[in-house]
Amino acid sequence: MGSSQLTMDEALRLGNEFHRAGQFEDAERVYRAILAAQPHHPEANHDLGVLAVQAGKAALGLPFLKAALEARPGVGAYWLDLLEALLAAGQCDGARSVLDQGRRQGLAGPPVDDLAARLEKALERQSRLRALEDLFRAGSYAAMEAKAKEFLERFPESGKGWHLLGLSLVARGDGAAALEPLLRAVATLPNDVDLWDHLGSAYLHQGQPEQAANAFRRALALRPDYPSAHNNLGNALRELGQPQEAMASYRQALRCQPNHAMAHTNLGIVLQSQGQVQAALECHARALALAPANVEAHVNYANAQKELGHIEAAVAAYGRALALDPERLEARTNLLLLEAFSNRLTPQAFLAEARGLDRVLTGQADREGGAASLPRRARQGRRLRVGYVSGDLCGKHPVPFFLGPLLAAHDRRRVEVFLYPTQRARDDTTERLQHLGDHWSPLTGLTDRQAAKRVRADGIDVLVDLSGHTRYNRLGIFARRAAPVQAHYLGYCATTGLSAMDYWIGDSVLFPEGETPPYSETPWRLPRPYLCYDGREDLPGSAWTPRGNGEIWFGSFNHLSKIQDATLDLWSRILSALPEGKLLLKSGQLDHAANRERMLAAFEGRGIARDRLVLMGQTANWPAHMAAYDLVDVALDPVDAVSGVTTTCDALWMGVPVVTMAGDRLATRMAASLVSGLGHGDWVAATPEAYAGLAVALARDVAGRTGLRSGQRERMRASPLTDARDLARCLEEAYEAMARP
Repeated sequence: MGSSQLTMDEALRLGNEFHRAGQFEDAERVYRAILAAQPHHPEANHDLGVLAVQAGKAALGLPFLKAALEARPGVGAYWLDLLEALLAAGQCDGARSVLDQGRRQGLAGPPVDDLAARLEKALERQSRLRALEDLFRAGSYAAMEAKAKEFLERFPESGKGWHLLGLSLVARGDGAAALEPLLRAVATLPNDVDLWDHLGSAYLHQGQPEQAANAFRRALALRPDYPSAHNNLGNALRELGQPQEAMASYRQALRCQPNHAMAHTNLGIVLQSQGQVQAALECHARALALAPANVEAHVNYANAQKELGHIEAAVAAYGRALALDPERLEARTNLLLLEAFSNRLTPQAFLAEARGLDRVLTGQADREGGAASLPRRARQGRRLRVGYVSGDLCGKHPVPFFLGPLLAAHDRRRVEVFLYPTQRARDDTTERLQHLGDHWSPLTGLTDRQAAKRVRADGIDVLVDLSGHTRYNRLGIFARRAAPVQAHYLGYCATTGLSAMDYWIGDSVLFPEGETPPYSETPWRLPRPYLCYDGREDLPGSAWTPRGNGEIWFGSFNHLSKIQDATLDLWSRILSALPEGKLLLKSGQLDHAANRERMLAAFEGRGIARDRLVLMGQTANWPAHMAAYDLVDVALDPVDAVSGVTTTCDALWMGVPVVTMAGDRLATRMAASLVSGLGHGDWVAATPEAYAGLAVALARDVAGRTGLRSGQRERMRASPLTDARDLARCLEEAYEAMARP
C-alpha cells in the first residue's frame, strides 16, 4: 500500500468494523485487498475464512483458515475456528485429524473439550447418514425411512437427514408425505441447490405447479446454469398451461447441457401438444440417441409415431419401453389404447394383452397387502353412493360432454354422486361438472393405495371408471378393490382387462344378445342407447342444399388415427364408384402440412386424385365447426377401427345421414348404437360391400336426403339419444341391481 493509502493495520481495523456491522461484502473486499498485497497475512486470512463460515459457505473459507493457522500455529483461536469450519462443511474426518494435531501441540481447555464432543456427535451423524445413503441407493426405501426416523429423533437439525427422508418418500410415490421433510430440510439448508430442485419436484408430483415453479426458480437463483432446474421448471410451466414459457425453459436447459435427454423429450411433448408432431418426433429421437435406456423417451417417441399414424413404429417403441421396464404403466396403457384403436389384434389377443396390465396392477396391490374384500352393503333406506372416476373432467374431451347431462338428470333422492377427478387441470367445464355432483374429491397427488383408501372411506357402493386405458386413468385404484361393485362406462372402447372390474356398461348393439365377448368384465346391457347427446339448441338448423353442379360430398370429421388402411380402401372404392363424389376430411391435425400430405398420398396411392379431397383443419369456434356439416351430403364412419361417437352425434344433429359398419368388436359398433337409437338401423352395414352400397345409394337419393335434413333434428330430440332422464333412470336401476347384496 502506498503512503496515501491505509496501513495494513488500519485496513484490517476497517475490515473488522465492516464485519462486525454485518456489511459482509465490504468486509470481504477489504480483506481481499490486504491479501492481494500480503497473501500470507494471518489476520486477514483468518477473518476472511470466518466471514465465509458466517455466510454459510464454510467450504470456501477453509483455505483461508488453514493459511492463517500455518502462519501462526500458536494461536488457539485459529485452531478452534478451523475446526468449526470443518464441522460446518461436513468434513468430520478432517476435523478429527486437525483436532489430534492441535492436541499434540498443546491445544486444550473447555472449548476444545466441547468441540471434541460435538465432533464425536458429528462423526456419528456422518456415519449414520452414510448408512442411510447406502439404503437409499439400494432402493430399500422402507428400511431407509425407518432408520431415517430414528436418526432424526437424535439429530432433528440434520437437513441432510430430512432431505434423504423426503427423497425416499418421493421415490415410493408418496409425494404428499415427502413435502414436510423436504420443507424441514430446506429451512436448514437454504443454499442447497439440489434440495430446492427436489422440493419443486415433490410439489409438482402433488399437483402444485405454482409452488413447484417457485422452488425451481429458487434453485436457479442459486445456480443459473443448473440444467435440471431449468428442465423441471419447464415441466411446472407445462402443467400451468404455459407452453411457450415451458419450451423456453427446456431450451435453456439444453443450452446449459446439450446432452440433457429429458429436456429433449420434454420439449418434444410440448411441441406435439402444439401440433408440431414431426418436430416432436425428432426431439424424442435425439433423447434416445443420448439415452437409449430412457423409458420415458421411448414412450414419448411412440406417442408421436402414433399421432403421425405410424402404427407399427409406435407399437415397436412401446415394446422397447416395456422391455426396459415391464411395469411401466404409461407404456402398457398407451399400447393398449393404440391396439384398441386399430384392428391389429383379435379381441381374444387383445384381452390377453390387457390381462398383462392386470397382472402388473394386482402384483403392486399384493405387495401392499392385497386388494380389499368389500361386501355389498344393505341400503336400509339410504341413497346409493355412486362414484365416477375420470381424468377428463375438463377441456374439450367428449367425456364431460356426455357425462354432464347424465349428472344433471340423476335423481338425488335415489343416488348420491361422488366425482373423483384424476387430472390437475381445471377450467369452466370442471366448474360446471363439479356443481352437478354431491361431492368433489380430487385424487391427484395420491398413490393408488391412498386413493383407494379414500374411496373406501366414502362408502361407495358402485365405482365407475370413465377412462379405461386413456390418459390420466387410475385403474390401479380399481385393482385394489375400492368399492364392492366396480364398472367401466363411456370413456373407452374395449375391455380394461382388470379382474377387479365387474361390469362394462353398454347396450345390446355394443354387446349383441347371446354373444359372450372376450372381456374381463361382465357386459351390462342397458335397454336403450348407452349414452345421451346434449345437442346445442343455440346452433341454427341445417343450411344444406343440394349442389347445383351435381357433386356429392362425403365427409368425416374423425381423428386421423381412426382412418386406417381398411377405411382408406373402402372410401376409395366408394369414390371410384361415384365419379361425382368428393371427400371432405376435417380435423385439427390437418392444420399441419405433413398430415395433409399423408392423407392426399394415401388416397392417391389408391387411385383417387388429389382434387377429389377437401381438407379442413380446426375452425375458429364450435358453431363454425358444426356449420361445416352443411358441406357434407353423407357422413362416412371409419371401419375396422374405432367408430365415431361425438362426430356421429354431431352429424346427426346437423341432419347428416351417417353410414357405419358394425364389426366384430365393441369399438366398431359405437356409431351403430347411435344411429340405431335414432331409428336408422338401415344405415348400419354388416360388410364392406354393404357399406359401399349404402353410401352410394344415399348419395344418389337426393330427394330422400333433402327430407331427412329438414326433420332429423326434431326426430333426434324425440329419440332416446337426447333423453338424459331416461338414461339416468336406466343407469340408476342398473347400479341398484349391481349393488344388491
